[in-house]
Amino acid sequence: MAPVSVVRDMKGKEILPLEKADLSLLYSTGWREPQKIAVKSADGITDLYGVMYTPFDMDSTRKYPLVVYVYPGPQEDQVPQAFSMDDNGNQGLYPFFATLPSNYHYDMHDNYYYINHNAVDFYHRYKEDIALFKEMGFKCFRTSISWARIFPQGDELEPNEEGLKFYDEMFDELLKNDIQPVITLSHFEMPYGLVKKYGGWRNRKLIDCFVRFAKVCFERYQHKVKYWMTFNEINNQANYKADVAVFTNSGILFEEGEDREAIVYQAAIYELIASAKAVKIAHEINPEMMVGCMMAMTPIYPYSCNPDDMLKAVGANHKRFWYLDVHARGIIPGYMKSFFKRQGYDLDLTQEDLEVLKQGCVDYIGFSYYMSFA
Repeated sequence: MAPVSVVRDMKGKEILPLEKADLSLLYSTGWREPQKIAVKSADGITDLYGVMYTPFDMDSTRKYPLVVYVYPGPQEDQVPQAFSMDDNGNQGLYPFFATLPSNYHYDMHDNYYYINHNAVDFYHRYKEDIALFKEMGFKCFRTSISWARIFPQGDELEPNEEGLKFYDEMFDELLKNDIQPVITLSHFEMPYGLVKKYGGWRNRKLIDCFVRFAKVCFERYQHKVKYWMTFNEINNQANYKADVAVFTNSGILFEEGEDREAIVYQAAIYELIASAKAVKIAHEINPEMMVGCMMAMTPIYPYSCNPDDMLKAVGANHKRFWYLDVHARGIIPGYMKSFFKRQGYDLDLTQEDLEVLKQGCVDYIGFSYYMSFA
């Protein structure tokens, strides 16, 4: 068990001296997955639960300066949800754990406490946060516009004005402090209504829903935001066996027996078409706007110089980064066409779609570099 330096409540107040705490960690596998913390102390404080993130390849013999936030809650595992709300109570939901507990749920329940509904409370404290950004010398700030805040169910024809006003005010505050907003349109917070009604991005219908959302944002903020991104880390779902990767990217819940790989490739193609349409619309609205894409950069290196290892690394990189060829070059690369053919995938991709992809190439490539693999 890794030593923990301090335990705090959700407001940051220290509530439990470390020497009085008996901390039990429920370890899980994978990269930086959240750990559930159960806290029981000698002074009678019980029924406290929390989450922490551990370093990758954590050495159990080393002391880490971790801070654990705890909260009161029921005995059952709880699933924090990515939560957005405006003054009218409109909301978008997403489970945000890499490993979901056994009784996870996709709707909110009154008897559960969702720890990240408040999170850092940027919605109410953005002015003081932005002042801190300026003090630190930041010249840009990347964040996202919650799709669910603008179109709460995702398929409405008219946007939510209260949601739009919030971003007007936030962008004004950034610009007043000489900070350029860099805005992602879809960052794991699509309206949950689109999951329930259409099955997420497995449905072509979502192309029109996303394009409507993007157009509203481009028209509204064209003179406040120059730098945009369409989909955040669209290539996470290359790991189609991981429920959380597919759900956060594409809002897809699999049925037993479904061909996961085929469904994810189809969803990605719909997203790439939607992205291209959005790029084209942005340039028509204001040619000065720059619209990019966003990748999770986790390059895969060969284990050795053995030709077999070299070829395996090339193939693995193809499957993880083919999205870039489509975003930046406007084509489905030949190696993926060959793969689809070998797999027998009859994907919904029309000649009109192919033209759309050519006309909607991104202006730049953004990426988050996490780690490499071999």
